Parts: sequence; structure tokens; C-alpha cells
Amino acid sequence: MKPKKISLVVCLFSTVVLQADSVNIDLNTFANRVSKQANKIIYIDEDVNASNISLYVPSFINDKDIFSLFNKTIEKKGYRLKRLGLSYYLEKKRDPKKQTYLFNLKYDTSKDITPLLASMGVKHKYLQDSNSYIVTCTQKQYNKLHSYISILDRKVPQVKVKIMIFEYQDSSVRDIGVQIGTVYKDISTATQTALNAIVSSVATHGISLSSTSFYSAIKLLQKESVIDVKQYPYVIAKNNHIFKFEAVRNVPYLVTTTETDSNTVKEQQSVEYKDVGLQIGGRLLDHGSYATLNLNLIVQDFVNEEITNTPQTYKRTLTNNTDIEYNKVLLISGLKRLRQYKNDYSIPYLSNIPFLGKIFQYKTKNAEEVNISIAIELVKDVEATATLSTNERSE
Repeated sequence: MKPKKISLVVCLFSTVVLQADSVNIDLNTFANRVSKQANKIIYIDEDVNASNISLYVPSFINDKDIFSLFNKTIEKKGYRLKRLGLSYYLEKKRDPKKQTYLFNLKYDTSKDITPLLASMGVKHKYLQDSNSYIVTCTQKQYNKLHSYISILDRKVPQVKVKIMIFEYQDSSVRDIGVQIGTVYKDISTATQTALNAIVSSVATHGISLSSTSFYSAIKLLQKESVIDVKQYPYVIAKNNHIFKFEAVRNVPYLVTTTETDSNTVKEQQSVEYKDVGLQIGGRLLDHGSYATLNLNLIVQDFVNEEITNTPQTYKRTLTNNTDIEYNKVLLISGLKRLRQYKNDYSIPYLSNIPFLGKIFQYKTKNAEEVNISIAIELVKDVEATATLSTNERSE
């Protein structure tokens, strides 16, 4: 079978680009041409040296488009046409007149105002002592700024964040909610629920309780010596601002560094410090009837009670992001710490008798597991609050 012949045909196309011829004319000549074709009267300002402004324009422009093209061309050159009755006046564009203004802020909102001024490209300087801005701008920019600043310069909502840290042992809370409910038969159902939530921490982590029932339950548990309230601080948190609370011991410890060279080995000791205790920080976002709380919590304790040059600590961290209604209590539980105790007691002289001395020595090593719970309540109206009252702290 003979192979088929394949013929390849290559077609070449030539593209012809038609472009109107351009001519180089000055602005004065172009204005006269526009006046004739568009039937417009155009006056040129005496400050405009039209004969020295060179333009490249198509040799043919129809009568319908020539005025629009002329207007766009002169705008790019920095001029404008101003209509005066039936005529047009060609003049240089003048920069709007700028003036210096003083904006006095009522509140601490400079962190929002500064980016606003930068985005508008106006010259500005913040005066910290008077909480004000010196701004150089046009009248049009001033009007916009005045409107924007009146919106941004407002009082930021503040919230009182009440934090209660309390501890209890696992062995002391078995069936405690039922027992207290039996002894105090007049407590409400809500208080009974709060009791069970507090002493059943692992199962109820992140539960929200009414403030009335929570503090009623806390009173009963304190009365029965079930819990130990370690701290009851509060912080005033501004909306969308970071807040922080610390209750720590600044513990010193020795650090040894060794330097070695070809002949000698040197050891140097220095004292450093470690924060041991509770650290709470976060950010609060107000939504009207509730708030979103971004919480970061660090609890750090000593592993044992022995004092050493390099104390050993146990660190737990918790990050929580949740919505909380105002005047409700968020219960965060499930944090534990292990306490170790060592007792070394001996009767003087008698404990030194060989062999028999051990009878007069008493050594023990105990460990107990302690639950740590944290209750957080948000109170919105804090304008008149300077310190916690005695009643609040004894709730």
C-alpha cells in the first residue's frame, strides 16, 4: 500500500494597521481648531503661554468628538475649561488652598485617628499633652475629617472583669452538692445547680451561671470550708483593648555559666528571677448584651515545697474564646496542681543513738491533688466604680 501524500499549505496573512496621521501643533492652534469645528468660544488665560505648549493630535477629528478630546488633553497638561455663560475659559489648575486646623479629641482615640489622617494623605502632628491634632488640609478635606473624627472620637465601652480563683481537694467534694442541698433545704434550684457545677468541675468546664446563684453557692461552700478562695481581683477592660492581671511571686534562682579557654575553666554564677503564680490576659469585644472574651491563662506552681537553687515549677496554660452574657458567671475548671509535702521530725539527742535512734525519727512524704477553678463575671456599667466594695468581696 502506497503511503498517502500529505501536503502542507501555509497561509500567510498580512495585517495592515490603519492609523490616522498625527500633527504637532501648539495649544493655541488646537484651541482655534476646536472653536471652529465645535462652534465654541474659548478664551485662553493670559498666564497660559499657549504658543509654547506642544501637542500631538490626529490630523482628522470629527466635529462630534473634538471638544471632548480637547478637554481631556488639556486636563492631562494641567489645565481646565471653565464655562462662563455660552463661552469657555481655559486656565491653569490651581491647587486648593490649604489651611491649618486644630482638632481637639475628647477621648483617647488617637490610635484610630492617626491611620485615618495618614490614609487621607494630609499633613498632621499629634500633640500628646493636649490630646489634639494639628492638620494642614483643604476645606474639602477638613469637612470630611470633621465628619469622620466625630464618629471615631467616642467613648469606648468599659467592662469590669471580676475574676475569682478558688481551690478545693477532690477528696472533700464527693457528694458535697447533695449534702449541702440536704442541710440547706431552702436553697433554690438555681443555687443547687451552681453548687453541683462548682464541685463537678471537669464535667462542667465552661458553663455559664447566673451571678446570684453562683455567689450563693460560693457562700455555702465557704461556710462548709469546702473551697478556699485564693484571690478575687477585678480589672477594667476597654472594648477591643488588651487587659492583664498577674498574681505572681518573683522567685530568685542561681544560674551557673561555664567559660572554657585553652588553659582555664571559669564558672560564674548569677541570679535570675522567675514569675510563679497566676497570669491572666485577654481581649474583650463588646456586642451590646454580651461580649466575646479571648482569654489567656497561665498557672505556674512549685513542684515541691523544698527550697533549691533551681526551683522546679509546673506550668499549665489555657486559651479560651467564648461569648459571655453580662452579669453571668463563666466557670473555667479542670486545672489541677500537685502539692508535695515532706516532714522530717526527730527528737534531739535520742534520734542520734545508733540503731535505736530511728525510733525517734519521723519522716513523711505526702502529695495531694488540688483543683483550681476560675470564675469570670462581666459587669458593664463601671463608670462610678473605683474599687470593689466590701459587699462585693464578701459575696
